[in-house]
Amino acid sequence: MSTVKKAILPDNPDQILNSIIQFNSMKVDINLLLVSALVLLSACKSGLEPIADDRINDYHSLIRKFKDPGIDYRPAPLWVWNNEVSREDIDFSLAELKKQGIGGCKLE
Repeated sequence: MSTVKKAILPDNPDQILNSIIQFNSMKVDINLLLVSALVLLSACKSGLEPIADDRINDYHSLIRKFKDPGIDYRPAPLWVWNNEVSREDIDFSLAELKKQGIGGCKLE
């Protein structure tokens, strides 16, 4: 046995007309959206120009920065002075930190 499904139609012909108008209005909105998107995309440049500053914008610059990061990206250990420290001790310690690639220190 097969069952037959009936389409449910509005009783009032005005409701049918309103449904058709709403559907057509949605089609116009979608078309307008697609055309707007195409216009915006066509306004964009197709190729990326290299950035003149020091930002990372490709794989090679990422690798270069990773091997030798800027001072902002280097470690900065906490340096606690629990005893008296002379100027010579400070100069020596800072020179050693710099040789090891440390970007700075936090002093307490």
